[in-house]
Amino acid sequence: MKCQDQKCGPPIFFICPMTQEIMRDPHIAADGFTYEGDAIKNWFQMGNKISPMAYFNSAHHELIPNNALRIAIQEWQRRQQ
Repeated sequence: MKCQDQKCGPPIFFICPMTQEIMRDPHIAADGFTYEGDAIKNWFQMGNKISPMAYFNSAHHELIPNNALRIAIQEWQRRQQ
């Protein structure tokens, strides 16, 4: 969808569900959700054992950088300028 005569808001999947801000360093957690890297890392470092979105105990706290999403966000931001 293209906006005419105005800038479009970001797609919802560019927004971190924890911070409600556009992600700069998106990471996929064990729950399948993508979060801002610092936000989810801090969540687990604070001792939280459950997923902030799915509310279940994660089998692990490993995170995978979501490079495809990061590039898509950067491209969208470039086009907004």
